[in-house]
Amino acid sequence: MTKVDTLATKPPIRLLEIGLNHIKKNRLFDNIFIERTRPDSDCEFQFCVFSILSLASEKFGFSWISFRDMVSILQNVLQNTEWMCSQENIEQILKKYLIEVLGMKLSKTDGLHIKLPYIVKLKPEIFMIKKFEELHNNCLKVFAEKFPYPQFKDNIIQSLKEKIDQLSLFQSKKYYSIKFHATKGFGKERDDIYTAILDMLEQAKKSVKFMIAYYSEDLKALARLLGLKAAEGVQVNIILRWAEDSKEENKKLIEEIFRTFNLKGSGWENFRYALYPKFEDLNMRKMRVTNLHAKMLIIDYRKLLIGSANITIPSLCRNIEVAITTTHLPTVKEAERFFEEVWNSLEINPGL
Repeated sequence: MTKVDTLATKPPIRLLEIGLNHIKKNRLFDNIFIERTRPDSDCEFQFCVFSILSLASEKFGFSWISFRDMVSILQNVLQNTEWMCSQENIEQILKKYLIEVLGMKLSKTDGLHIKLPYIVKLKPEIFMIKKFEELHNNCLKVFAEKFPYPQFKDNIIQSLKEKIDQLSLFQSKKYYSIKFHATKGFGKERDDIYTAILDMLEQAKKSVKFMIAYYSEDLKALARLLGLKAAEGVQVNIILRWAEDSKEENKKLIEEIFRTFNLKGSGWENFRYALYPKFEDLNMRKMRVTNLHAKMLIIDYRKLLIGSANITIPSLCRNIEVAITTTHLPTVKEAERFFEEVWNSLEINPGL
């Protein structure tokens, strides 16, 4: 059997940096790609594999990716190349390349999944090749269409880190509280994010301002609590992401709140909602910022929760997510100012 060029001789590492030396003609593709197109076909195929793995592991933070999704992205990005082979051949060489060259494992749980044992990072030198830069941008476009949920994760995490760094400077003064939260069941025991959200809502006496990207119908208890608070006289304002991947579930949140009002016989006058990006001003619709991905809760003008988790079962129970709560007044006020800026740009209580 012919020995294949391999990267799998080294044990798995936390970070795998990919440079131009990793992308070359490979004997694994003999009798698959048209000979006259090589080594371009070999290099373009391998680069797209690395590009997808980099997007999944580094940018989107996935611990695995579906084999079928990876094949689909490859076909979509490479469909116009003259050397593109059949889906059967793509599946065959991709499986061999992942296992024999990259030393990755494929799991058959719930379909064929590719485990990502390390973060794949593309070195800057790769993007000096214009063709690779174009392929990477196409991979990113197709990937983001398939997996829209985490598209602003990098910005959220960076923003959260900067805010924590700023708040830590004042920690010793004890004029306010700041607390770290994470998803339940990982690491040492601590207050989980969902419990922190419910506790804050329970404490609300005057005002609730909630920015939600994704909601899951399984969490009706939260929707009912919001309805009960409005029925008690608390002003509840909610901004929801209104996109194809979220509107149906988010609509159910509003409907559940209205059902609570019907049961209590009150609450309608204290509840308002806005759907992003349903702008009040038509000129605002030309904005480049067209998606809402923030998760933020402010109660009584004095306490803030901000973090990475959506109000969904995967986020709150299966993913590793983090959040902070704080009563640091300047930070709470700045978050409230931001909420109001977004709120004032949108239609209030539009039709669903």
